[in-house]
Amino acid sequence: MKRILYILAIICLAVFTAGALPEKPAETIRRETFLILAGETAVGTYARWWEDSPEGRTFRISSFIQAGALPSGSSLSRDESYVLDSSGEVSSMQLLERESGSLLNRVVDVEPGRLRIRDFRNGLLRSESVLPLGDETIVSHDESYLLELFPKLRSSTQTRDVFSLGLKEIVSTELSCKGKTAVPGKPAGRTGACFEGISEILGFRLWLTPETGEFLRFENTSETSPVSIVPLEGSGKEPWKNLLGAKGTYELIEQFIERSIDLERFDLELEFAWPVGFAPQIASLTLPGQRFDGSERTGIFTGRFTNNATEFALTDAAPQGTALLGAEQGLDPRQREIDRSASKTVEGALSEDEKVRRLMGTVLLGTSLTANGSDDAAEVLKSGFGSAKGIARLFAALCRAEGIHARVVSGLVYLPVGGRGAIVRHHWVELWTGEFGGWRSADPLLGEYPALNASHIKLPDERFELRSARLIDSRLKPPAATRHLHRDGFAPPLSPGSEATIGWTKSGVSAGSGKSSFSTAGSGWSLKDSADLPGEYSGDLEVSYSAGLRPVSFSYTEMIGEAKRDIAGTVAGSYVELTSERPTGTEKYRYELNGPLLVAGNRAPRSWLMGLSRFELEPGQSFPLDVLLVGECRVVQTQVVVLRNSRGRVVELRAGGRVWYRLRLDRGGRLTRFENLPGGLIAEMGEETGGGMKLFEE
Repeated sequence: MKRILYILAIICLAVFTAGALPEKPAETIRRETFLILAGETAVGTYARWWEDSPEGRTFRISSFIQAGALPSGSSLSRDESYVLDSSGEVSSMQLLERESGSLLNRVVDVEPGRLRIRDFRNGLLRSESVLPLGDETIVSHDESYLLELFPKLRSSTQTRDVFSLGLKEIVSTELSCKGKTAVPGKPAGRTGACFEGISEILGFRLWLTPETGEFLRFENTSETSPVSIVPLEGSGKEPWKNLLGAKGTYELIEQFIERSIDLERFDLELEFAWPVGFAPQIASLTLPGQRFDGSERTGIFTGRFTNNATEFALTDAAPQGTALLGAEQGLDPRQREIDRSASKTVEGALSEDEKVRRLMGTVLLGTSLTANGSDDAAEVLKSGFGSAKGIARLFAALCRAEGIHARVVSGLVYLPVGGRGAIVRHHWVELWTGEFGGWRSADPLLGEYPALNASHIKLPDERFELRSARLIDSRLKPPAATRHLHRDGFAPPLSPGSEATIGWTKSGVSAGSGKSSFSTAGSGWSLKDSADLPGEYSGDLEVSYSAGLRPVSFSYTEMIGEAKRDIAGTVAGSYVELTSERPTGTEKYRYELNGPLLVAGNRAPRSWLMGLSRFELEPGQSFPLDVLLVGECRVVQTQVVVLRNSRGRVVELRAGGRVWYRLRLDRGGRLTRFENLPGGLIAEMGEETGGGMKLFEE
């Protein structure tokens, strides 16, 4: 985890060195967006901006890295804020970081000679510490101190101690200038001043224009965690337009919708008032799974609110007419830029659901919540800033522009930050899609779709006054039972260059042979399996994996008799798409996923083990897993069950009350036998060279 945090800490240093943050009034600063790359594929975003808050002038950062791009294998989202005092010095800092359903809120107060640091985990205080500051220790919001060092770095090396908010420690970094060099990824002849930083944890290189200090490119030089950052051209002026169509962006959007807070239930004491003449029934204040016990006195409600719903199921009738497709105050889908942006975003989408996900993800990536943000959809689109209502209106307007009925709703949302959390006014959107024949909820600010979690309280009218709110109890969803086997997150169960032979039998008689090879591919991995069963079947399967061992894409060719078929597909966030081509025609498939995915073939034994290598296979463990059977073009929801026998462990994949596939592993964690029970096929593992597959060692 320390390496993950340091990657983002170094990203901070690199991006903020970039010529600086202009000294202009906060309202004139535009949101700047950067892409985080693995190789040349987008795996995350980084945005920065100024805003005025009640505490003072604040510098804000929002970043996201998708699942599989970091050593942990999970997605990581971070929001940082740095409050400056009247002299321009940092007076306090705050970090919100979410990974694998866990929410960290770090609050740092800058005091004379020390930092007071408090860490809240899922809303509860977990640690409090004091870090002494030396006279030369740098506490900064934007690393602008480097601009002063750069002239000196041209002739010498400087070592400076810098406080890292992500690491919660002071990092000693050696900085030097490498002169004017070519900028990777830029057209031939484009050069920049290259600076290098080396610390005891990781290193980086940074390219700036020598004349103005404009940011050109950042690279993390760690061999195990290669990450780069490039700016979106013109992102300071038109953040939305420059985000659309960026390489890898739509795949990134699918991952971004994982940013919701996994809250299962909470109890509140509330007091709020309605405007004169509006008196809703207490029963109308709740959604399925919610309960409000209290009293009403002349428009003032006081009582206890309990939410036991893990998500909301909306049962409203279908919309009538076109009211939820047209214009209303602050929301006009007919406006030229809104209509164009919607069309550009959904171009090539295969379903209404994919359109909604693209529109929502792009709002997440292209906008930021600010204290004085606009409520108008068009203004939010133009500036990249908005209130919760403005961001919800923009999302609703984009949906309406694509013919999807959408309405903005209001209420409260509970966020487990600080001591006992915060309860704030909020807006989100409800959609009607003919594809699913019902209403769905979407929170474009928190990234929740197609249903909201228990943190939302929907109220029938936004004209309410929240007088008090106190949290009594809360519970977050428990983390998944499965864990990544490899602690460093990057160690695959095979060594690059590993090869193996396979022998197939059917009904006790030899049926053919196969082979398997494993290699690096870009920043990830590639596994190739082939099988030859004479007179029956021959085929080849290749699966590409991310650095975090998650399947990214696959290709498959088979010959059954004289009939040939080619299959290719990709895995993007919460769905998988594949295309099957035969001489008689082409078929396309798309499947929504319920959780982790294993991509495998009926005659590709090591593809099964690669998919299982992300999980700890402890005897007695059982967990759900989606399996894509590539040759059958279908996803099967299975239950993985791990057993122990005298020779090692047995892993069974069950579905429909029966065992479909069985893998036998010896005490050294190596696959010895694979059983395809529906096909009556058994694979015995033969000779392995270059390092065999090993999942554990007893």
